Amino acid sequence: MNIETQQEVVGDVLSKIKWSIDSEAIVAGGAPRNWYLGKLANDIDLYMRSHCINTIGRTKYQIENLLGEGVIWESSTEVGNYKFGMDIEIVSIISFTYKGVLFQLIICNPNYAYTNFKMQVVKHMDIGINRVWCDWYGKSERNINFTGESLKDFNDKTLTLFQDCMTDTQLVHCMKTHLPKMVNYFPDYKIVM
Repeated sequence: MNIETQQEVVGDVLSKIKWSIDSEAIVAGGAPRNWYLGKLANDIDLYMRSHCINTIGRTKYQIENLLGEGVIWESSTEVGNYKFGMDIEIVSIISFTYKGVLFQLIICNPNYAYTNFKMQVVKHMDIGINRVWCDWYGKSERNINFTGESLKDFNDKTLTLFQDCMTDTQLVHCMKTHLPKMVNYFPDYKIVM
């Protein structure tokens, strides 16, 4: 698979979700970062809100109706109202493959994400270079949006850690797992705290 094909699949899925389930849904983090750098994404983190009590069952039903027979369900987890940063509450994560692309559908509680959802998600990315997103409404749209922090990291070849957006538990997780992974991806980049 090449980047263009991967983006076409993502554009198809994202635009259908935006038109039918949540108009504020976005793809954020590693996928748009990798595309900007000319690389395939490992997986697609797609953030959306759901007003349903049974988010997994209801969302799977909605996704199957939107995408049809090609959906392969990988896993689903109720995360028990996990706080993503200080403002976003993740209620479940559903993994599925569609046309060879692995999606992580991250479903958020709309009561915590009621205004400017995309910026609430993006500002809670722990490392500046990941503060990028796509909010495509069609298959042919390919714009990638950047925060000032992500552009600075790209330009300066840095990995800026934003500790102020994390709880203590998230900071420990970042330092033990996410930051080492990012250092591995970007060995020439300098860590900034």
